[in-house]
Amino acid sequence: MSVEPTAPPDAGAEPGDGAAAPGERPVFFIHTPKTGGNTVISHFLAFLPVGQVFPPPPQLTLLDGDFATARERLPGLRFLHGHVRVTLTGLLPLDRLRLVTFVRHPVRLVASHYLYFRHMPDLPMHQAAKSLGIADFLRRYPSYGTNPQTRYLTLALGLRRGGVHQEVSDQALAALEHFDFVGVTERMEDSLSALSEHCALPNFPPTRQNEGRASRDEVEATEAVLRSDEFLMRLGADFLLRREAEDRLDKWFATRRAARARSALLQGLNGTSPMPWVAARAGDAALSFLEGWHPQGWMGEPRDGAQYWWTEDRARIVVASASGRGLRVRLHVVQTVGFDPARIRVILGNRVLKTEAGPGEPGTEIGFRIDAATFARNRRTAVIEFAGPRSATFAELDPATADHRLRSFAVRRFTIEPDEA
Repeated sequence: MSVEPTAPPDAGAEPGDGAAAPGERPVFFIHTPKTGGNTVISHFLAFLPVGQVFPPPPQLTLLDGDFATARERLPGLRFLHGHVRVTLTGLLPLDRLRLVTFVRHPVRLVASHYLYFRHMPDLPMHQAAKSLGIADFLRRYPSYGTNPQTRYLTLALGLRRGGVHQEVSDQALAALEHFDFVGVTERMEDSLSALSEHCALPNFPPTRQNEGRASRDEVEATEAVLRSDEFLMRLGADFLLRREAEDRLDKWFATRRAARARSALLQGLNGTSPMPWVAARAGDAALSFLEGWHPQGWMGEPRDGAQYWWTEDRARIVVASASGRGLRVRLHVVQTVGFDPARIRVILGNRVLKTEAGPGEPGTEIGFRIDAATFARNRRTAVIEFAGPRSATFAELDPATADHRLRSFAVRRFTIEPDEA
């Protein structure tokens, strides 16, 4: 089978033929060293014409003369990337770009950087890394082990302030606020999937996985040294970056799961697709689980009416009302990890809903309302979060128990009914 060569993009190309659409912000991947950036770049190269990528492969670093070229070519670009060694403010119009970066576990990043020096004879730091163990190397060259990711991003974004310690936590978090998307190196597949959906891009299987030259034993020995207090204390801001990046990714997936659950529940109630399993249903309204729940258990022999589900520290459900009418929801709480069930908070968005508590025989019933206005604002669905005042593991409550999963309270059943108020 022959394939016709593809003509290079031109200024008159239509958006549908692969050229950048007018007004579309290109993605700019700020490539912090040793965060898996080659895999990220290959993700974009899997579908973009090379003329819409800058710098073109195999170049990985944006050099001084590249910025003027990037500005000139910006209307025809879809993806910019590169290691940067300077502050980008004034060199590129950052407000016209969608900024993307990846964050790696601090210990693994420092170890990877050091081992890269050791195994690459052409690098300026090779002899130092080859002759010194990781501890002595970082004592002699402390910048490589002192919040390298925070320092890199704050320099690139022009966030370092004179007279202020460079690695403070607020500067680390301020750096992430500039990014449209932040991936996590150790969760590369999840991150690329989320990035693709976030930016409406194809998601081809990864064509390149970053691989180091060090042996597994060498990596583990290096990381073990870095986990001593002497070196961990130098990585506090980078650990904060990593936790924030993880939280962002988790929240992104939670939002997508909720969107899919909302859609499936409404479509099932409307009869346009199969009805998903629900924990409660009343007429044209239903309730189903999202995340934060442990598998079903029983009090005594497994039988109807004896089941329960423990929550984790927090748990979510989705409620749908196909007609948009308000609903009353009740949950029968049969056990907690040592607190009054009336203290359970019911959260809708950023708002804590008013609850009513009554006897559940046994346990307690917690009730709350979702009014019609809420359903109208949220396309006839609502995501509800439950938060107990305390969570604990069974191992904490009973040392003889080897169950270390966090729990807060157990729910036997849910009920819903129209709100006549």
